[in-house]
Amino acid sequence: MKYLKRYDIVHVHLFPALYWAAFAKLLSFSKAKLVYTEHSTSNNRRGHIILRITDKFVYRCYDRIITISQAARDSLVKYLRREDGIVMVENGVNLNPFINQKETITLFPGCENCFIVTQIASFRYPKDQDTVIRALLKVSKDVHAVFVGVGERMAECKTLAEDLGIAERVHFLGGRMDIPAIVKSSSVVIMSSSYEGFGRAAIEGMAGSRPVIGSDVAGLRDLIDGAGLLFKVGDNDSLASLIESLKNNKDYYNKVAASCFERAKDYSSDKMIAGYEAIYNELLTENK
Repeated sequence: MKYLKRYDIVHVHLFPALYWAAFAKLLSFSKAKLVYTEHSTSNNRRGHIILRITDKFVYRCYDRIITISQAARDSLVKYLRREDGIVMVENGVNLNPFINQKETITLFPGCENCFIVTQIASFRYPKDQDTVIRALLKVSKDVHAVFVGVGERMAECKTLAEDLGIAERVHFLGGRMDIPAIVKSSSVVIMSSSYEGFGRAAIEGMAGSRPVIGSDVAGLRDLIDGAGLLFKVGDNDSLASLIESLKNNKDYYNKVAASCFERAKDYSSDKMIAGYEAIYNELLTENK
């Protein structure tokens, strides 16, 4: 409540801040404009009848709701059964650190002669690292998988790799801050999510001039289709085939990498910032 008294606009991201800011405005009678960014195409609240009712009330407390992709917008409009106040500003990425990254690093001992597929994502069920691990059974022995991130399912994924007898080809780097260097040191960037609001890691891989392979879901399809490669969710056979096609055909690899790099330019953070500023200015004009 104290922050609502200090500012003209309060921009909220994620739950439960979505609720706290809305209730704070109601209790404080603040005139601050509220903006919320919807990052995902789904969440657990949408399957709960009481929370669905609460959600619709809370979203009404916001002057603008920004969705980060067309997929996120479509799912939210369907969920709330309205379009007023819902606008789309596609998420953006600061491309420069990936474009300017020249140096490679050692991701694991002996990685110099390996074809490395990398997934950058938290270890949660929607990210489906399992499909990438299973795909290793069906590709050449010199293909290794690198996972960057932490989360509740990391131990489960490590166990899966051990049970499949490929633990020596699966590498868990944990949380890292040198993502541009990791991308540049990888052969391919993969996102195998079962659903996705916006695939930031896909854009980062593209900006690093790496071919990107993603699951064919709305939040990734819009980013990747026509530039990178898509496979059906959970289909480790198709994923393995795509990995092999890139590994075994240098010209094809370079063509996909170049297409991905050009696609990354459509998702510069400069465009996102301009979109946010336009909304802020619109709200400030309404206050006058």
